[in-house]
Amino acid sequence: MLTHNLESATTKTIEAIVTGRIQPLYNPKIIEEYEDVLYRKKFNLDNDYVSQMIRFIIQAGINVERAKSNETFPDPSDAVFYEVALSKEGSFVVTGNLRHFPKSPMA
Repeated sequence: MLTHNLESATTKTIEAIVTGRIQPLYNPKIIEEYEDVLYRKKFNLDNDYVSQMIRFIIQAGINVERAKSNETFPDPSDAVFYEVALSKEGSFVVTGNLRHFPKSPMA
């Protein structure tokens, strides 16, 4: 949603969710983060489109509890994404911000 690059990881991830190839995991904190970021005026995204995408993620996804982690994060708000991924075996975090996440999962 924040890129026009059709080859970006973000674009491919949204496409995979829409086509049902992957199922997103989320929890209320992740939804809050999406809303906080995507409704920012600087991105100039259509509010109806953002609302529709967030509703779709909730409908297509799985609401899960966070797994507790002993990891520290440069940006503490990133912890929820990591901990939600830890909560379900075979899950992973898709991010363009690799340096803010541990290299290997540790519960």
